[in-house]
Amino acid sequence: MPEQGRHDVIDRLSRGFERLAGFSYDLRWLVAAFALLLALGGAWVLFFRLGYDNSFEAYFDSSDPAYAAYLQYREDFGSDEISYLMYEAPGREHGVFDLEVMRQIAALTEALESEVPFVEEVTSLSNVEYVEAVPDGIRVYDLLDDFPRTQAELLEIRRKVLAKPLYVGGIVSADGRYGAISIEMEKSSIDPPDEIILDPEKGHAELANLYPQASDLAIQAILARPEYAGLRFWHSGDVPLNSAYNWIATQEGGLFGKLTVRAFLVIGLLLLVFFWSPIGVIGPLAVAAVSVICSLASIHLFGWKADILSSIVPTMVIAIGVAESVHILSDFRAGRLELGDRREALRRTMFLVGPPCLMTTLTNGGGFASMVVSPIVAISHMAIYSAVGVLAAFLFSVTLLIAFLSFGRRFSPVARQAAEAELARARGGERFRRALERVAAFDLRHSRAILIGALGACVLAFVGIARLTVDSN
Repeated sequence: MPEQGRHDVIDRLSRGFERLAGFSYDLRWLVAAFALLLALGGAWVLFFRLGYDNSFEAYFDSSDPAYAAYLQYREDFGSDEISYLMYEAPGREHGVFDLEVMRQIAALTEALESEVPFVEEVTSLSNVEYVEAVPDGIRVYDLLDDFPRTQAELLEIRRKVLAKPLYVGGIVSADGRYGAISIEMEKSSIDPPDEIILDPEKGHAELANLYPQASDLAIQAILARPEYAGLRFWHSGDVPLNSAYNWIATQEGGLFGKLTVRAFLVIGLLLLVFFWSPIGVIGPLAVAAVSVICSLASIHLFGWKADILSSIVPTMVIAIGVAESVHILSDFRAGRLELGDRREALRRTMFLVGPPCLMTTLTNGGGFASMVVSPIVAISHMAIYSAVGVLAAFLFSVTLLIAFLSFGRRFSPVARQAAEAELARARGGERFRRALERVAAFDLRHSRAILIGALGACVLAFVGIARLTVDSN
């Protein structure tokens, strides 16, 4: 494109952003109301409609041959997930082979098998099959099919169990102090969400209604009953680990996740330090919040479900959205002091920074969107809703933030000497300006050395990349 043509395009963009600033200023209540309605609608989607999916369906295309082979394997062999309970009976002379303790374990085994959802089979000392040789072959029977009536009978069973390597280290320790209960599950944490719902009426939005959380919560509730108070339990295996993983991922990510809240707090504090203005803090954070809501709500609008990758998107969108707001705020502060009129200062600000912010948004959004070609479904989806968040951050920066900045007392142009001091502070202060000038001067003096150093860093980076290994454990 000829030089003059490029200038014409930039000029038209600048004039367009200038008019948009005037529109957002004049209709600030309409802009604010629209953003509020959008935020409320998006929040409703997040809380009541958006589901969570950490299954293999979230990562693999259904036509992938490897995924098809896995599904066939699951159909043939079922789930391999378990929940493993180790227990001891403190203060009991015979440990887990105490008669009263064995009665408790028998009752617990039955409760786990009948009350915990998605259970395939529960195995403990009270119902384990015992295999022994007999003259004409082998005999297989439940060890406690005829429950012992005396402690002596149970101690005889203890002798038989501890003599079998098959059981020692699996459901009982070598010294008989610890016992274990193995709970085999019929579902897997990576099954499609529709197959692991406990109550279909509650849907996917409630994590406690899905496996393995539903199973883990049921096990915890049973173990907390007073009839098992004399036993000490340790819970491990796929069910509690995957459940904890899902809870952490959900609590850390999302609109009100810990990561998002921390990001808002840190950025809000920095905005307060740099701008020392309520609007300078509230405006950018409001832009970031609405942008995050739009990004996450778009997951449901596209017909997808949230996954582990969606938990990192809010922090990225917050950082990008606030960065654009900072550009606008910085230029607006200087313009307001020079012109003394908020509307004109906002119009001039958007004339100057609108096109650069647009180009930054297009490059950032395009960078995220480029991941849409990834064969991993979760990454492909993240490419789209991340780009939505970036675009939303830009749109609300040039509209909602302008509406926020339209409020405040009027300033009249200050005296020349005072104006120069105020403008210097608005642009970061005299020290900051001098520091940047020194950096620029250093760059110009040592440009060749800097380029050589950057090239060397790239070479080292490529060497490091070549040594990277993939590990998804």
